[in-house]
Amino acid sequence: MKLYMNDESKKRFAIAQKICNHMEELSPHPAQAFIIYGSTILGTANAQSDIDIMLLVDFTERKFMTKLRERILEYQNRTLIHITINVKVVSEFLKEITEGNHYHMHIVLKGKCLLNSNIFEGFKSIVSANSLPSKKELIIKNATDTHMRVQDLFLGSLVKLCTGIRITILKYLDLKLVQSMSLDSWEEYQTVIQREAYAPTIKKFLPQYSNSVIAFFKLSDEVKPLGFDLDVLDTLPPCNFIELLECIEFINKDSQKSVQD
Repeated sequence: MKLYMNDESKKRFAIAQKICNHMEELSPHPAQAFIIYGSTILGTANAQSDIDIMLLVDFTERKFMTKLRERILEYQNRTLIHITINVKVVSEFLKEITEGNHYHMHIVLKGKCLLNSNIFEGFKSIVSANSLPSKKELIIKNATDTHMRVQDLFLGSLVKLCTGIRITILKYLDLKLVQSMSLDSWEEYQTVIQREAYAPTIKKFLPQYSNSVIAFFKLSDEVKPLGFDLDVLDTLPPCNFIELLECIEFINKDSQKSVQD
């Protein structure tokens, strides 16, 4: 199949090819498929487009994953192009295809494998041989998948994210409180770090981010594993998540500076 690409797509294709050519340096176990998909292979990439790669392996190893992340970061820093690489075990990818996952089926149908891969060709045959499910079946599958994702979000990811951000900010406030006071005993330390009202402390030590941080604290109070009350959320002040992320980065740099000092 002849590929027709614009200049930005050609640039990204060449980068992906270089990464693929050096995969054997990262692990003694060969990759089973190195698939480019998305705007690069469709020939429609622009200056802001990333490079989408699906890497299929027999199994994942921590050492390999660490080396792979370092290699991807190296190429991103060198080219200033974001690279998204998904690593899947072959058996997991096969399961997604046989269950009709349209995202993985799209990768097989529209993607290009840069390796001579019998596995990828086998996947293409499987997808091509299967008839398209009915509209009703697709609706039911996507609705079920969406519901499961929401449940996973409430039961783990969302609660964990809110808790992680909250604890990070509170630990930073502990740091600033300790730095600002003279402490001679554990009792004094415990008194200092107990915050019945966090808003004044946030305003004192994170004044430039205080509105967003206080709004986030009020929001996180309402995020529960079983969901949240939309009527309650409507009464909360808006939270600027971009500013919140900037706050986390500020905390990261300032706490690192304190360690070095």
